[in-house]
Formats: sequence, structure tokens, C-alpha cells
Amino acid sequence: MAPAAFAEDTTADEELPATRDLLNVYIESNGGLANILGVVSIAASGQTLSEGKSQGFKLYLKRPNRIRVQFRGEGGDYSKIFNGQEAFEMSTTALGEITTRPLAEEVLEEFRLDANVDSQFFQLRDHLEFIEVVGLTDVKGEPAYELLIGEGAESVYQRIWLHEEHAYELKMSRIIENGDEPAILEELFTSEFERMRGVWAAKKVDRYHDGQLVQEIVLDRIRANVGLYDSFFEKPKTE
Repeated sequence: MAPAAFAEDTTADEELPATRDLLNVYIESNGGLANILGVVSIAASGQTLSEGKSQGFKLYLKRPNRIRVQFRGEGGDYSKIFNGQEAFEMSTTALGEITTRPLAEEVLEEFRLDANVDSQFFQLRDHLEFIEVVGLTDVKGEPAYELLIGEGAESVYQRIWLHEEHAYELKMSRIIENGDEPAILEELFTSEFERMRGVWAAKKVDRYHDGQLVQEIVLDRIRANVGLYDSFFEKPKTE
């Protein structure tokens, strides 16, 4: 079944909450604004499954916009890193030899999107005037408010569906331009929520392209406020 079939309108004339009300629900369900902003770093580990192949990874995030993803292979470690200014990939061989190179342009934008501790909805909190609540729907059996995201919000997503209880996104959709080929409809579904220092986090993400599942991401462990130095996100110094 295509992902779009999971979200059908269940309301007609029912009064919908304002976008500000949903933000307040999110803040309250996550222990308050100070508690949300008090999560300054995240360390997680898990598996990604794509095209029948599974690979383990470790994810590190730090405010305001730093990210490092590490993979381990037979020949050594491979990392993708964004330090807030530049993005690069780094390979370390079993003998300890390190090489770095700029991150490929085709994956740079998406990688930078992930470089944030906060949820997508909370990141849009200063642009609520460009977001409209258009319905209460069902996303994979969970009640969710559907939000239409205007261009003024400066978000890559055109629609976001928020859980009715805690206002964390259950689904996000966007159109990805594909050169001379037809544009791609990408839909992300989140699930398996748990609290991390009182803040909700999703441990599973399913990525669909034009209704086809192309990637599954499952976190087996997630920790908040681990000690991460800024240098962990920088290129290593070479003599």
C-alpha cells in the first residue's frame, strides 16, 4: 500500500487548533521550552536498511547545527561530517591513515537538513504565520494534524503531520527535483517514540519515494547531552 493511503481526512467541520496551539502542545509535552533547549547534544546508534542491505552506524548531533555519521567497514571507518560551515567525508583505514574530501554536492543539502537536534516542527517556530492546519487525519493508525507549509517558512517540506498527543511529526512530505527526470515525491514516516531527558524522539524512520519504500532507519540506542567537543566535528590536523 502506498504511503498516501495511510493519511485520510477524518474531519469535516470540526474546529481545528491554531498552529500556535500545536506548538504549545509540543513544548508542554516535552517538559517546557528550557527542557527542549537543554538538549544540546545527541549520540545514537542503529541500522539503516536500503536495497536489501543493512549497515550499522553511529550518529552524533550538537547544537546549533553540527552532525557526524560514522560507518564501519572491513577496510576501516567512514564518516560524513558537517561542522556548521563545511561538509566533508573522512575515511580512516585499519592502519590509521586518514583522508578527507568535500561531501558530494548531491547529498550535501539533505545531510545539512539532518544537522539539528530539534524536530522539524520546532525548527519552524519562528515562521508559524506561514503554516496552516488543514485537517485531522490518520497516519498509520495514529491521529495527526496535517500542516500545510508555505514558502515563507523556508522549509524543504511542503506538508507535515503532527501527532495529536505530543505534536511530534509522524510524517513529512516534499517534492525533490530530479534533473530532466520527473520530480520525486518523498514521504518520511516516524514511529517507535520514546522520551530522551523528557523530550520525545523517534527511533524509526521509513523513507518512501513515489510510494515505494527505499530506506529504513532504526535506532537501537539514543542518549542526550553526551560530551562532544567541537573538534569532534572538525577536520583532523595534518602535519
